[in-house]
Amino acid sequence: MFDDDDALPEGTTLHGADNHVYTIRSVLGTGGFGITYAADDVEGNIFAVKEMFPSDLCRRDSATGMLIVDDLSNIDMVAKLRERFISESNNIARCHHPSIVRVYDTFRANGTAYMVMERVSGRNLKEIVRRHVLDYAATVDVLSQMSSALSYLHSHGIVHLDVKPDNIILGNDGRIVLIDFGLSRSVGPSGLVSDNDRTVAAVSHGYAAPEQYASARGAEPGVRSDVYSLAATAVKMLTGNTPPRPEQILDHPESISVPTIPPYANAAIARAMAYDMTRRTPSVAEFFASFSDAEHTAIIPQPRRRHSVWAVLANILLLCILAVVALCAIDDKRLYSMAYYVDKQAVVAYAVPTVVSLAALCMRRGVAKGLSVLLALLSLSYLLLQ
Repeated sequence: MFDDDDALPEGTTLHGADNHVYTIRSVLGTGGFGITYAADDVEGNIFAVKEMFPSDLCRRDSATGMLIVDDLSNIDMVAKLRERFISESNNIARCHHPSIVRVYDTFRANGTAYMVMERVSGRNLKEIVRRHVLDYAATVDVLSQMSSALSYLHSHGIVHLDVKPDNIILGNDGRIVLIDFGLSRSVGPSGLVSDNDRTVAAVSHGYAAPEQYASARGAEPGVRSDVYSLAATAVKMLTGNTPPRPEQILDHPESISVPTIPPYANAAIARAMAYDMTRRTPSVAEFFASFSDAEHTAIIPQPRRRHSVWAVLANILLLCILAVVALCAIDDKRLYSMAYYVDKQAVVAYAVPTVVSLAALCMRRGVAKGLSVLLALLSLSYLLLQ
């Protein structure tokens, strides 16, 4: 846990890459792995700055701001965590998805590492749920964007490993954004973390999958760990209660059942939060499809388009007109003489409204067809009036 003296004081300056200077303004939040600050630069741009600070392994020297590791046996672990933090931060910086927070800078300072991210204006999902739970439809909306973001991450070989309401922001711009990648890891082709160590600095109880706990020696975290956490987040949104720990769910599976949602959605949560990783839903996309029943949504047949009588007559008339125009182009005086028997006033009285009506009718079926009809009718009217 953090004390007030652990955070950097307001006004502290940090020098990032390319000598970019960030000034700390306030603390946005704390966790077992670090502290997140509100900061700005000399141009007035605002940021969220994540400081790697595993509170169980080190402390801050108030005089210098440096992180100190008192237990020499933890020095190598802290160093490894720092390098991993930097590596994963650089990986996230290469990701571009509207529901993933943007990372602008990563650097070392004060014996630790910092990640500079966009400051998303909006409301934290945890705060929203504290005031009122979400209904099924609203939960589907949140899961839709989160599953898209996590699927993108997984396709780029990254797992978040800390999906929870605290790390989801409902932005004022309409985006739902996943933040705080302090625990993220790279995964190999198998979907599991690509190394064999267990140096996970912290877990979020109620949201962390069984394999994320240090006591779970039999499996490594991976893609299915994020599936578990996303399902646990759904339970929190729907009930307002933090889900029990994995071993408690194993003994009491009804503890994650939500009475206000359809049976298939409860079944999706149960499978996504299975204790045994191999029996868990394999991807966030599959979990979302099952939860929202997308894979069973009926395809509504579209009504067949019926051609009206007027449309049929218009097509017949068009063919007749084109035939007359073609014949009139032939140098045949008998055909030309026919035009003189036509009452020009009648042509004007009937042809012009017909041109407008048929053009309007045919324009509904396409601009090009409508213009062609209009041109043909005007051509006929011109010939008859000569």
